[in-house]
Amino acid sequence: LNSSAQCDFKIMKPYGVWEMGAKFSFRQNHFYHEYFNYENEAWIFSDYFSRKLLHREYIPAAYIQFISRQDKPIFWKAGLRVEYSHTQLLGDDVNKHSNFTLVAPNAMLNYKVKSKNPAVKQSVSLAYSCRVGRPTYPQLNPYMSMIDANTYEQGNMGLIPEGANQLEFAYDLGVKILHLNANVYAKYILNNITQVAKQKDDILLLTYENGKYELNAGLEAYLRINPLKWMEILLASNTFYSRARGVLDNVDIDNQGWNNNSNVKITFRPVKSMSIQMQYFLSSPQHFPQFTTEFSHYMNIGLSQKFLKGSLTVTALLTDVFNTNSWDIYSDNRIYYLTNASSNKSRMFWLGLSYNFNSFKAGKSVVKPENDKERLKLGL
Repeated sequence: LNSSAQCDFKIMKPYGVWEMGAKFSFRQNHFYHEYFNYENEAWIFSDYFSRKLLHREYIPAAYIQFISRQDKPIFWKAGLRVEYSHTQLLGDDVNKHSNFTLVAPNAMLNYKVKSKNPAVKQSVSLAYSCRVGRPTYPQLNPYMSMIDANTYEQGNMGLIPEGANQLEFAYDLGVKILHLNANVYAKYILNNITQVAKQKDDILLLTYENGKYELNAGLEAYLRINPLKWMEILLASNTFYSRARGVLDNVDIDNQGWNNNSNVKITFRPVKSMSIQMQYFLSSPQHFPQFTTEFSHYMNIGLSQKFLKGSLTVTALLTDVFNTNSWDIYSDNRIYYLTNASSNKSRMFWLGLSYNFNSFKAGKSVVKPENDKERLKLGL
């Protein structure tokens, strides 16, 4: 259950806009952890090992922000958000309560660069933001689950939210057939939530812990080129240096190194209402706390055709054309050396049909995705 109530208030002035508001969020989740024993060639439900857990979180927040006039060469905004959260974990043998308070300032300055050519649009901006990352339900679940005979997974009720401070400098250039956006950034995460692997008795236990900190700094670039009316090329690349620090139960989760994630997408429109896309993904070795992955790459090809004045759309997609998508990961610390190689079943053919019975034009909205860390995978 996720619910929220929000109230916003604006004051319009000739020099800009004052915004303020309050929001109350509530989320609740029930865990049902059912455990079975294999006895007499049958799976028998275990009352002893099975558990139930109730998770609740109350989050009141308030903010105030000023936004200057956007029709001037220099545009800026600044604000402050205060957030409090109360978390409850209630179960058969669990009764845990915790509180967290966040004071998060933010500021942004944008300058529109003048150009003699009206077709050329340029701008530079500098921004600072502070965000909170809360543990997800699987990360909090304290009950152990079996992955295979030697590997188990367990959450950690002791996790605390992580705080991220980010500073970024961006440059944006737009001309007739080209659009470039480059962003230099540095992100510091305190008490970063990370997945770790520990040796416990004769098993390998995957769980979650708060590290000391994680630092990511690099350059993210996006380039769109339209060389022909029927062709579009998109290039995206993120190159950054990552560094993580922390020691958990005598296991180093320290790791550092350069990372790159890039992709290129080429779109062809040979005839009206038809679109053909080819996209190639490349990832250099990735450095996570405690783990490092190997180089990986794969390619997707898709086709889309519209009929009946755009109401009916037929799409076909072939993923991982060359069957190269793999997940090779290793860890080398003072307790153990671990390697894991997996080949994903990612070559698939998708066929889709969609029909739009009615359509409407909605207002523009921009949703900036939160930083969502993918869980590290061990095993098939």
